[in-house]
Amino acid sequence: MLVKHILVPVDFSESSISGLNAACEIARKFGAKLHLVNAFHVPTPAADLGGAPQVVNTFISEYKEEIFDSLEALKEHVPLLNRVDHDESVYVASTLDAIYTAIEVKSIDLIVMGTRKTHSGFEHLLGGISTDVIQFAKCPVLVIPEQVQSFEPKTITLAVDYKNFKGLEKLNIVADIARIYDAAVTIVHIDPSDQPEPAEQVDEMTELTQIFEGVDYKFEIAHGTKIKDRLINFIDENHIDMVVMMPRKHDLFQRIFEGSVTKKVAIDVHIPLLAVHE
Repeated sequence: MLVKHILVPVDFSESSISGLNAACEIARKFGAKLHLVNAFHVPTPAADLGGAPQVVNTFISEYKEEIFDSLEALKEHVPLLNRVDHDESVYVASTLDAIYTAIEVKSIDLIVMGTRKTHSGFEHLLGGISTDVIQFAKCPVLVIPEQVQSFEPKTITLAVDYKNFKGLEKLNIVADIARIYDAAVTIVHIDPSDQPEPAEQVDEMTELTQIFEGVDYKFEIAHGTKIKDRLINFIDENHIDMVVMMPRKHDLFQRIFEGSVTKKVAIDVHIPLLAVHE
């Protein structure tokens, strides 16, 4: 799988600029086209307000023009944007609805979006927009923390549960990134027990060999009961540049009371996170 179409949500914040910078670098490496998306919501006026439709239509037209001007001005703030093929779309919709529509209309292979370096307690509980996109998007989602200035991964960690993983072909994008950036990949399993795993279970991971052919990769097992904390510690201890996770669909009870490990890591991690659905 080689990436050809990249969706980049842009709201002109510092975090979205970080996402755009990374997307431009990736687009150059892959020869891909960027699709910049902005969305805004228009309050519905009261039905008996005279001339309401004309007022709303005028507001939409003027606001869209301002947004397109701002998108054009991005070329000064993000010089790399001048060197990649791209287009811009503005939707009168919620941000999530706009992203969902763009994914379907533009046949998106990858979403790249920025996230703020700090999060409120509410976001830690429910997740921000980036984690919502991870949850519904069918294509891989790359989340770029605001503090990341350049996307040049040289060490990548792929967190998997090798006892129960599916959809391995979707990991081709990880192998493509590793090859293009000449990055080393560590495929790590977080084991809640302190007991060594039987050799035959570790051998199951060799099914990934064909996908990562030509890539410098290795397998490791990290023990720890708190999966998110152990994974983040592993990232810090090994100076990892990018982490890859494969979020699964959870039943309602699990989503409410346990939450998603991928969502928790996406909020707290300080390096780019690539979410690839099974």
